[in-house]
Amino acid sequence: MKKNPLIELHLHLEGSIYPSDAAHISGTPASQLEPLFRHEDFNDFLKHFGRVVSLMRSGDDLRWLLGRHLERLRSQGCVYAEVRVSPSVWERFGIEPNAAMKKLLEIEVPGIAHCFIVEAVRHWERQLSERDLDLALEMKGRVRGFGIGGDEAAAPVSGFCWAAEACRKGGIAFIPHAGEVCGAEEVAAALEMGSRRIGHGIRSVDDPGLCENLADEGIHLEVCPTSNLRTGAVKTGEVHPLRLLWERNVPFSVSTDDPGLFLTTLEDEMALAASITGFGEAGSEVVTKEALRVSLLEKNEKDRLGTILSL
Repeated sequence: MKKNPLIELHLHLEGSIYPSDAAHISGTPASQLEPLFRHEDFNDFLKHFGRVVSLMRSGDDLRWLLGRHLERLRSQGCVYAEVRVSPSVWERFGIEPNAAMKKLLEIEVPGIAHCFIVEAVRHWERQLSERDLDLALEMKGRVRGFGIGGDEAAAPVSGFCWAAEACRKGGIAFIPHAGEVCGAEEVAAALEMGSRRIGHGIRSVDDPGLCENLADEGIHLEVCPTSNLRTGAVKTGEVHPLRLLWERNVPFSVSTDDPGLFLTTLEDEMALAASITGFGEAGSEVVTKEALRVSLLEKNEKDRLGTILSL
């Protein structure tokens, strides 16, 4: 397949730590860390996610990881990335959120643009989510969105109407995870709250009417194929929902989610998506154009990047 420029819309910084990165940060041999990169199901993944993040001890570790991963993305042909960061997760492991966030804002890597989405842990205390949202609004500009991740079954998206409203008033995007492991009704609820982009959203395929609505309204799903397979969101032997999303003309992009923990790359994800859908060269370009369309870039930034990429 022709190598097209890539755009990454669904990337968790804390999940971009590969075994070699974990070994570098912790001083522990990578071979001893390998069990943290094998996940039996979604709950197993969440447990490992916390263990890996606990290896980072300071904002400087996060800063180093961001620079390292942006350089990796650039080497794969990625020209723009939206990086999700989880201040409450850092805080749980002794890293002060405001100071660490300021460290991250220092990083610029030539050849790849990026911005941030602050991500709250949906199944933790509401006051932590509120604090994370306040941090996102305080740093509006470099931070352009707010999301919720974590245990979808324990904390449905409908419990975050307050966050969606605050994002609207504050002028940043509300981009929740929905329909990753729970049903299409979670995606429908996110739409009712005004979301135009959904993290994952793969269970939309269980409701053909919802898929039609997504296609008609241009609602975008951020699909992460390997993540879905590794967490058990897509069961062994099940055809990945991406195929039906493609056939039903539902807008989507392809991303890595937690590339280090899933031992994948953005190039790998695009190749996997092509094998699932059969979309070929032309389809790959369509996916990248769609990612640019819904990105959190300003219009002039989108136009400039689109011209550079000939998209």
